[in-house]
Amino acid sequence: AGGGRPPLPGSDTGGLVYLKDVAVVEDTFEDTSVLQRYNGQDTVALSIVKTTDANVIDVADAIKKRVEDLNPQLPGGANITIVGDDSQFVKNSVNAVQEDLILAVLVTGLVMLFFLHTIRSTFIVLLAIPTSLFATFLVMWAMGFSLNVLTLLALTLTIGILVDDSIVVLENIERHLKMKKPPDRAAIEGRREIGLAAIAITLTDVVVYVPVAFTSGLVGQFFRSYGITIATATLFSLFVSFTLTPMLAAYWMKGETDEPPPRRAIFRWLALPLKPIDWLWGQFIRLWEGGWRGLTNLYAATLRLALRNAFTQAFVLLVAVAALVGAIFMAQFTAQVGPYTLKGLGLIDFEFTPQEDDGQFRVSVKLPPGTTLAETDRAARQVEQIILREVPETVSILTRVGSGGAGNIFTGGFGSGSNTAVINVRLLNKNDRERGLVDIIDALRPVVAKIPDATVTVSAVSTLSGPGAAIDIQVYGEDPDVLIDLANQVEEIVRTTPNTVDVVNDGAVRAPETKIWLDRQRLFDLGLSPAQVASTLRTAVNGTDVGDFAPEGESKIEINLRMNERTRENLETLLQMPIGYLQGKPILLEQVAEIERALAPATITRYNRQRVLSVTSGVIGSNAGGIANQIETRIRSEMTFPPEYGFRFSGATEQQRESFLDLGLALGLSILLIYMLLVALYQNFLHPFAIMFSLPMALIGIFGGLAVTGNTLNIFSMLGIIMLTGIVTRNAILIIDFANQLQREEGMPRKKALVEAGRLRLRPIAMTTNALLFALLPVLLSTADGSESRQPLAAVLMGGSITSGLLTLILVPVIYNLLETASDIARKVSGWVTGASSAPAPAPAPAPTDGGGEA
Repeated sequence: AGGGRPPLPGSDTGGLVYLKDVAVVEDTFEDTSVLQRYNGQDTVALSIVKTTDANVIDVADAIKKRVEDLNPQLPGGANITIVGDDSQFVKNSVNAVQEDLILAVLVTGLVMLFFLHTIRSTFIVLLAIPTSLFATFLVMWAMGFSLNVLTLLALTLTIGILVDDSIVVLENIERHLKMKKPPDRAAIEGRREIGLAAIAITLTDVVVYVPVAFTSGLVGQFFRSYGITIATATLFSLFVSFTLTPMLAAYWMKGETDEPPPRRAIFRWLALPLKPIDWLWGQFIRLWEGGWRGLTNLYAATLRLALRNAFTQAFVLLVAVAALVGAIFMAQFTAQVGPYTLKGLGLIDFEFTPQEDDGQFRVSVKLPPGTTLAETDRAARQVEQIILREVPETVSILTRVGSGGAGNIFTGGFGSGSNTAVINVRLLNKNDRERGLVDIIDALRPVVAKIPDATVTVSAVSTLSGPGAAIDIQVYGEDPDVLIDLANQVEEIVRTTPNTVDVVNDGAVRAPETKIWLDRQRLFDLGLSPAQVASTLRTAVNGTDVGDFAPEGESKIEINLRMNERTRENLETLLQMPIGYLQGKPILLEQVAEIERALAPATITRYNRQRVLSVTSGVIGSNAGGIANQIETRIRSEMTFPPEYGFRFSGATEQQRESFLDLGLALGLSILLIYMLLVALYQNFLHPFAIMFSLPMALIGIFGGLAVTGNTLNIFSMLGIIMLTGIVTRNAILIIDFANQLQREEGMPRKKALVEAGRLRLRPIAMTTNALLFALLPVLLSTADGSESRQPLAAVLMGGSITSGLLTLILVPVIYNLLETASDIARKVSGWVTGASSAPAPAPAPAPTDGGGEA
């Protein structure tokens, strides 16, 4: 305060210096290096993340309620709007899986009714579903699992499996009832006869999930609850089939000699309107049973023909091998066999996870280093206008320009991220638009790429792998110049690989920088130190908090001291800044410093203490894994890396390879556990080997199902393959187990026993297979949110079940017969060898004599 302007320091006359004469007040919100807009209006964006143990839907609902309470309290013109809500996609996905679960139960019930023909039998089988599920809920509660997308998907997939044991037991009880046995005796003997087979088919389903549930890494964290839920539900279904199912069958099912009790007159009158329906149902049953007998006889004749002699058995093996080789050639591979190179047809793409259409994508804009925030904002606005013009499905656009940090001349005039912008776009729900998310991105990408001097990338926001690029290659080493050259070579390879887009080589980007070299001797002569100069320069450019101003009744205001914006942006003016005084005269920065302008790395990144440069790329389509393999092959063949230099894949490619390796090890361990389990149950090393031949036949349906439905090989389809190893062996178990019983108990010849076992076990095999197929049909055909991740799993299970069911009905008996024949031959040869070695030596023939004299 005071009147008049006093003289400043350095003049001949002294006086007071007022703050208003040497300082101006700057609003730090005006001098920001970040701009944010929502649908064209300035905004402040808040991102709210739940804690790890919280329920995302509960948190989101609570936030929405709080926003409703806060909006009326805001000043005029201000409003809180929820611009992104990931919980809605989760909620829709959970609801969709719940609907699939209910549909699976209903469809399974209809399948059972068609095969069993009676409401009682159908009800007995279906009762296994709620009983097993409710018991499973108790285990899930005890282990802290929630009803989320994965656990509900696990329960949906088990619907077709939960009825398997009850179907097998009930069908065998019906067979004993047709032998004129009383219901209670038929229930006991039918359950006992099929008991070992039921245990085997259930435990093979269970053991495959032990490796998955305890796998390390991302797969283990993601699928632990999934695996344990399925294993628990399947075990409870076995318990139900051994207790509740035979008990209800003994009391509710009627024997062949039982006559229905006479109805009262009132019930006869009530039943009159239903007589036409009853007559139609009876006609359907007769047609069904007639067709079924024909199908059974055809199958028995085909199996009898396949087992006739060595030539027919060899023909079956040849057909199976040809089908398996054809399925393998659907995939993508390259193999060198002598002078020939074998290549797959590439009908099946593979990736880390399917791209779920959650209705949102991200556009990243990057201009050359040193670009001002205003120029970047102009480019971002161009992108916004293009999006509004080219994507009519747009609901909202949230734009962020810059990434914070105080601006100064050493970072190109503004903050280190002033040359970048990120635009998040939210679309209509996929069921409310004609174009899919990938189609929209592919159409938008070439349009935004035309913005001059800007690198624009468009990518979907993946739920699992995050918003990063589909392919991320890191080149590592120590010398920056060598790394730049290597990164440029990698970039050229990536650009010339088909189906790559949005290739970015951040390592080759250089940002302008200004270096100030201090003359230390000159500083010492003037009585100054480098630390003093650095501190003064830091205050001038970046600013220093020098105190707080707290007016009474108002919020505290921080006081930051620094040079004005015009001085900070002008290097020549900044050099005139005094850094000290000598004998009352100012010492200017230019007197003790030299200026050097250069280009420096925009960012420096290290991995495992090594400098790395990244080359990233997006892909067209869903074959990110295959394209990454092509790029890796080309890099290894076309480039030479100096010692201690190399490259590695990061991001989604690294996660995919690690997950595939973990799931591959889990698959191998599952197959080994199945074999060990069958050996322990049957006390035989040969019979389980014949049963295991059903596994490669599933590969035909796996690749065929993925190719026909247009799905990819990813972690979800890999999970289906593991699940399939337990499912496809059950048909072989039912046939081989019953054939062994017929040979052992009735002395039936092996080939005849195999034909008879196949004929009698065809119905339960068809029932269990169709129950699984129709239970998975809603999952495969679903278009709800998150269906893209569930469809590959359903395609694998359905395709593998169909081919393994059809082929193993013929192949497994043939393999079993061949193995038993070879075993018989081996036993005979062993008996001959043992008999020859243990027989007494023949007595020597008497020597001829000459007239009774000595020989």
